[in-house]
Amino acid sequence: LLGVATAIIPTARLDYFIRDLRTTPNSYVFAIDESGFLLASTHPTPFYEWIEQADPAQKMLPGCHSTAESAGVTTSKATVLYYACRDHAGKFPYTPLNAVARVSKFLTTKEEAALTTVTDADGDGGTYYAASANIANRIAQFKLNIVLVMPEADVLGGIIAGRNLAIGVTAAVFFAAIAVSLVLINVLLMPLTDVGRRMLRTSQLDDPGAPPALSWLAEVHALQVAYLDMGNAIASFTRYVPRDVVKVLIASGELCQIRMTPHRCSVLFTDIASFTSLCERVPVRELSVLIEIYFEQMSRIVMDNDGLIDKFIGDCVMAVWGAPFAVPNHEVKSTLCALLLNRETVVDPIRASFAEVAEVLGIRVGVNTGEVLAGNMGSTQRMNYTVIGDPVNLAARLESLNKQTGTRVMVSESTRAHLGQLFVLRLLSRIAVVGKTEPVRVYEVLGLAAQRSDMDLAR
Repeated sequence: LLGVATAIIPTARLDYFIRDLRTTPNSYVFAIDESGFLLASTHPTPFYEWIEQADPAQKMLPGCHSTAESAGVTTSKATVLYYACRDHAGKFPYTPLNAVARVSKFLTTKEEAALTTVTDADGDGGTYYAASANIANRIAQFKLNIVLVMPEADVLGGIIAGRNLAIGVTAAVFFAAIAVSLVLINVLLMPLTDVGRRMLRTSQLDDPGAPPALSWLAEVHALQVAYLDMGNAIASFTRYVPRDVVKVLIASGELCQIRMTPHRCSVLFTDIASFTSLCERVPVRELSVLIEIYFEQMSRIVMDNDGLIDKFIGDCVMAVWGAPFAVPNHEVKSTLCALLLNRETVVDPIRASFAEVAEVLGIRVGVNTGEVLAGNMGSTQRMNYTVIGDPVNLAARLESLNKQTGTRVMVSESTRAHLGQLFVLRLLSRIAVVGKTEPVRVYEVLGLAAQRSDMDLAR
């Protein structure tokens, strides 16, 4: 045998040999003979046991060897024999090895490697990899297989842990990004939501509230500024056109249509007595302040009593009840408003303001009720909402008749018919009114009926 190097390892030393092999922490190496019995193992459970047998003639168990047999001596019946019995790979208390032993190719005598995978072999739901290789032994008949059983977790455990960590970190970053995005979106969209809410209220001609805090984001800032400019324009517009009129016209779809419809209304006209001479006596600046205070107070009283200011004509105020929306008991409300307007001239702030320029304010008020035409009037380029008709003209006539009769508040027969006993009225007889073919019965409104006793005492 030239050029042959041989390594002889006694089976007693095989156990030490496989323990020196480098494996993963939870892997085990087994040396198995061709019959499937273990010769060596790195598993902590012993793979053999010593059995005492008194009868040397008794048949030896599979996988067992007697001390006498190994020594090559013959013993008598009185000799106590010991048998070294090795575990079979299929019965060794390591379930993955049992499963591997059931694979016939793993106990091969061929000089080739065999690989397999065992799942849930140990009842833990895990996967095990097994590799077997036959040790070349051409001279002796003894065949030997080295089997390695390795848990998948030893190979993929770090990868799976890294994967799980990566997934966890990714999920955490994802949800954190969502949270941050929601916060940023809320911060960015809150001003937009506020602008949308304000625009909706503005489109309904409702008060949008205090101006919003301007955003630091340029685009949102520009949108807010544009909205504020639009809101200011609409607010200014509603000072020229009554807000309630625009609401009704928007709802009816007649905002920009020249159309007039009949309504039963009460119409009030009031102006300042001797206004022309007043203008001559009072300087322009002081007069401007007086007129501003006067119209402010008169407008408030009209609107507080559900009236609609149709227009200002010089020092005259024209108000309507019943158009464009219905007003219950408009005859009573317009007459009460006339009394309140007259009373306002003798209380502060109007009385004090006129007293500062040595003037005493007096007004004349006329109220009439009837069917009028109400709606947009004018041209396609310029129009305004108003009421027209004979009842409107008569209300204006009654206002001017106060000058001839020396009265302050005058109502027509058509208005008086719906006042009941709420007011103290004085018949002024039938008066011929310019433009009317029949005389008109008119009444002076002296006050409320509840104040009659005070009025009698004053007389």
